[in-house]
Amino acid sequence: MSSIVNKKSKKIAVRSFFWNAVYSGLNAIQSAVILFAISRTKPLSEAGIITIGFTIANLAMILGRYGIRNYQVTDSREEFSFSDYFYVRLISVAGTVILFLVYLGVMILSGRYSWYKGEVIFEVILLKMVGAFEGLYVGRLQQKGRLDIGARIASVRLGASTAVIFLLIWFVDSIPLCLMAGIAASVATDILLLTGKKYSDLFNYNGKDQNKVRRLLLLAFPLCIGTAMHNYIGNAPKYLVDLFMSDEMQAISGYVMMPMFVITLLNTFLMQPMLKSLGDAWNRKDRKAFSRMVGTHTALIAAGSCLVLALGILVGLPLLSWMYSVDLTGYKVEFAWLMIGGTLYTLSAYAMVLLTTVRKQNWIIAGCCATLLLYVLLGRGQVMTRGLAGASILYAAANAVMLGVFFAVIFYTWRKTFSTMPKDGMPV
Repeated sequence: MSSIVNKKSKKIAVRSFFWNAVYSGLNAIQSAVILFAISRTKPLSEAGIITIGFTIANLAMILGRYGIRNYQVTDSREEFSFSDYFYVRLISVAGTVILFLVYLGVMILSGRYSWYKGEVIFEVILLKMVGAFEGLYVGRLQQKGRLDIGARIASVRLGASTAVIFLLIWFVDSIPLCLMAGIAASVATDILLLTGKKYSDLFNYNGKDQNKVRRLLLLAFPLCIGTAMHNYIGNAPKYLVDLFMSDEMQAISGYVMMPMFVITLLNTFLMQPMLKSLGDAWNRKDRKAFSRMVGTHTALIAAGSCLVLALGILVGLPLLSWMYSVDLTGYKVEFAWLMIGGTLYTLSAYAMVLLTTVRKQNWIIAGCCATLLLYVLLGRGQVMTRGLAGASILYAAANAVMLGVFFAVIFYTWRKTFSTMPKDGMPV
């Protein structure tokens, strides 16, 4: 095994937290930074296309990752090899690219999208696919206790591609050209940083075990679909706007939803470093440690969300209006409901991690189906009659339903597992 995984120190834990926070921050603000440049140099409709482009691309990235990351990191017994995870990721990324090519083709041929809009969205998808494939290697490093290295590599790649796109937008009229340059920067950075002798043992491509690959594909499929559905739900207001309103209104919705990244960021940089510890605590049936981590994380998300909501209402909209050169002060109601919905959505994202850890990931689909049913039944009517306000209220209500389903399953599983155990985790 590579020498980089044999190092044990508190410095690694600190560096892991730091670099994971850096990556989470860069990932959360990437679209905001690019939209800032577009809002100052391009028409409002262009910002709307980029907004829905990143929304669809994030969904594509979820499908490309196939819901494997949390499973891979918590696979402390290495039931599946790195090579198994590699072939699953190869299949999922290639399949995702083909799927969205077909989708965009249908949208263009049906007249819903222009050729230009389809081209921009597809390039944003390719940009995200680089990160989806990179996640395989970052997950392997985290599995071996070196999230600091993986998160640093991901941060450099994401920072480089975002900087290239941001700078070119100011000087180049063609957004597709700017995005292609960003894709090239992403690929080049990963090739440079993820190859070398020190990773030869860690990233071991030891042949293809078709039975294990097939088993992993089947095992992770519910998690993949559930995670994709969850991501779709998280961006449901944008999809409703894309269906029933204009590109200009899409830009507005993207700007108003922007502060939600703070809540998502808080969850991400708290969650990723403790994934392995959470999985280890559950595997050894350590009730005290598992319960403490869950309670602390939930409380921090709730407290942070309340703070963001208060500050967002007071100063968020004026600041966003200045940043994007659009008057957003008339959207306070929409903003408040979106922030409440965002808090509930973030808590449900954490609940999905818990469901995966306790191997109840099949319930993710059930919770998401119940939520999507609300959108199918009420979405069109809410948007057509109340506009963005209707989409925002529905967003909060739907996320409340989803969170309720997830935590009910988690509580039942926790109670059933630990009911016959004392606090030290040993059977009675």
